[in-house]
Amino acid sequence: MKIYLGIGQFQAPEGFSTVAVSALSELSTESVEEIQAPTILEKVPDLVEFMNHVYRVLTPGGKAVFQCGYYGSASSFVSPLVKRSISEYSMNWCSKEWREQNKYTEVTTDIDFAVAAGMATDAALNLRSEEVQALWRSTRLNCVQQIHFTLTKK
Repeated sequence: MKIYLGIGQFQAPEGFSTVAVSALSELSTESVEEIQAPTILEKVPDLVEFMNHVYRVLTPGGKAVFQCGYYGSASSFVSPLVKRSISEYSMNWCSKEWREQNKYTEVTTDIDFAVAAGMATDAALNLRSEEVQALWRSTRLNCVQQIHFTLTKK
């Protein structure tokens, strides 16, 4: 099963079942092979609880794909439902290896994802060299519009 998670009114892409975030906890363990969830990470009240549910319902090797506004983007707080800022480092804690290497003990969880992050930048920046893009991403926060995460269950 492939699911599309959302808050409010939303339309799932072809091949995906629409599931409200509030109903995620009701899904069977290891019953989902892929989750797509745009603009969710910054809005769920309890991110740790939410990610525990995502991990539980995914099959081994299953993927969860998230997109959200980047913390430095002027548009990242347009919705009144936004609870937190999201950066390229925000989901590192979802990797058991990262938690162990960094002696991270703030969150107690058994989840273990391979975490990959990417950025969607301003169209004008995409016309520049890789060096300029890297410099702008590190010094001009508003040039990054969205952050994308793919979490793969180990």
